[in-house]
Amino acid sequence: MRNVLVLAVLTALATGISVHAAETDGRVIEISIEKDYGNYAFIKVDTPPAPPVACSQNGYWQYTLPLANEVDKRIFAMVMSSYLTQRAMHFRGTGGCSEFSAVESLAGARLLRP
Repeated sequence: MRNVLVLAVLTALATGISVHAAETDGRVIEISIEKDYGNYAFIKVDTPPAPPVACSQNGYWQYTLPLANEVDKRIFAMVMSSYLTQRAMHFRGTGGCSEFSAVESLAGARLLRP
């Protein structure tokens, strides 16, 4: 009976926990791609998301973006466009750190009106 109670409490806690994804509006101030780290880009934004997700402990980079498929490459093209024109973007993270254990993964981005 005790095991059932413990399982019920753990299930209730697990279903009540939500993953917080960091979001921010800002300009790209730095981009890095390093072969040593893998097939993804590191992105630094002038307005860091607040608060950052728990796994994002790097302190310098705000997001990583995998370069694995066509959608990733389209998002990267938008990020590069934002960087070159200094146009603001909205960035939305995944709530997790998939590519690099201390930097949040980027789920999506959109260019904002000037």
